[in-house]
Amino acid sequence: MTSLREFGAAVAAFAGNLSDVRLVPLMLGLSLQLANLLLRSAAWCVILRAAFPSAAVRLRTTVGAYLAGAAVNAIAPARGGDLVKVGAIRHAARETTIPGVAATLLVETLFDLVVAGSLAIWAYASGRLPALPQLPDSPAFEWSWIARNLQLASAIAMAVALLAVLAARRIGRRVVAFWSRVGVGFTILRTPGRYLRTVALLQAAGWCCRVGVAYELLVAFRIPATLSTALVVLVVGSLATMLPITPGGAGAQQALLVLALGHATATSRILAYSVGAQLSTTVLNATAGSIALLAMFGTLRLNLVRRRAAS
Repeated sequence: MTSLREFGAAVAAFAGNLSDVRLVPLMLGLSLQLANLLLRSAAWCVILRAAFPSAAVRLRTTVGAYLAGAAVNAIAPARGGDLVKVGAIRHAARETTIPGVAATLLVETLFDLVVAGSLAIWAYASGRLPALPQLPDSPAFEWSWIARNLQLASAIAMAVALLAVLAARRIGRRVVAFWSRVGVGFTILRTPGRYLRTVALLQAAGWCCRVGVAYELLVAFRIPATLSTALVVLVVGSLATMLPITPGGAGAQQALLVLALGHATATSRILAYSVGAQLSTTVLNATAGSIALLAMFGTLRLNLVRRRAAS
């Protein structure tokens, strides 16, 4: 797989530049990463409490579930950590429902979609990222295939959407009953003022932390750091994880960063930064999440976690 080969080359570059890492900016960046996770956990707690007002949804439980899910997402593809988040909340607050909790995770991403989409439009419009037709020449295979087969990819997406509509019509009443349970997860959106004052405000602070993380890690790995460069790094991270084939978008992220930052410094240094930044944040997420798993379930074995969450 081309992206994994790209990731292997980046790991080699990281090993060669390890001695150049500045520790103070690295520690500051990781501190901001932890602050971002805590802010996002607090925002999710507000969403959960609005959805299940009679349930005892505690902030510490939400923080633990969010950190545990972030740890699994950091090391496993296809966002398996979201299942851990749902199971942990369901395990701690029995008044909740699995469809409702899952829906709150969708609500939690709405602000991210708006911000990430706006940043992506800015990055493309300003020429800081290559347009989609240019991606077939890049080693980021997940996006290259779509770029080479745009009509086929569009046809597949339309076919999937059509099948979903037909299936929904065929299931009928079951779909209505299911959506009635899912709908509670969107309760916070029925009061836009509350959503903006609580959830959106916390997530905006989290995004400021994310910009800080990107900026400080650029400094730590001796990449010329500016606000616009940090924003491009965030856009690349969002694009690389949209198709979660590899953990954290490994490989695709490195390839896209070379395309986006290649004008600023040597490719080897960009690759070293991309792996170093991804590795350091992954270690932080995994460490914090492991502590949360031990505190909530008394084990790090995911099969036992799933079993206890379902019990």
